[in-house]
Amino acid sequence: MIREMYRNVKTSVRSTVGRTENVQVGVGLHQGSSLRPPLFNIVWDVLKEDVREEPPWCLLYADDIVLVAENREELEGKLERWRYALERRGLRISRKKTEYMTTKLDGNQQTTIKLGGGNIKRVHKFKYLGSVIDNEENMEEEINNRIQCSWNNWRKVSGVIWDRKDRARNEHIRDTVKATETSKKVQGARLRRYGHLMRREEQHMAREVMDVDVEADGTRRRGRPKTRWRVCIRNDMREKGVREEMTQNRGRWQRLIKNSDSE
Repeated sequence: MIREMYRNVKTSVRSTVGRTENVQVGVGLHQGSSLRPPLFNIVWDVLKEDVREEPPWCLLYADDIVLVAENREELEGKLERWRYALERRGLRISRKKTEYMTTKLDGNQQTTIKLGGGNIKRVHKFKYLGSVIDNEENMEEEINNRIQCSWNNWRKVSGVIWDRKDRARNEHIRDTVKATETSKKVQGARLRRYGHLMRREEQHMAREVMDVDVEADGTRRRGRPKTRWRVCIRNDMREKGVREEMTQNRGRWQRLIKNSDSE
């Protein structure tokens, strides 16, 4: 039935001066069809069945792919396998959109990565699904990006909320719109994530990563050390008066860590 729906398909383009003549459509899916998502998933599952790996070594979202490897040779091998799997079925990896990043800033990891005989552009940071990842393995770029996005959206609506000449304290604004402090919002999200992780099985990758103790090489930078996530969680739990064993009851945990009705 589906094959018949796509047999001898024709379309035309409507413009201000009328319609074009009908043209044959031999590729793609019908615009607006409810079958597009399942058909795409079926075809995509077949295309990647021989090359897909488990996270975090391979991350997929629709046709956006992230490949993770421990060294340059391994990454080039993965790229070539993906290129062969897709091109032998009529698809092609975009060389212009494909980029690579390394977290090792010394040694031969800085050499160029090749794909199908051509060089791939090297970047110091890139955005995937809205999150910014950089080669220094910290969250500064991601935090700055979110702050900038927040300011951009605030500027779009600030003129609608009140005149730009008006001045009001943050406390007055929060009381007016019934909003909680940003720090409390962040605290609530952090504790929700912690509860979700603690309800996972102990062998789950996220639980193992959470318990990893990273030893830094070299000398520490001047100034106060950055606060670790586990230290933030410990301080949050002390402030809310909750304990680790309470995380196992999801409903109770969410009620205990809730800071406002708007969360």
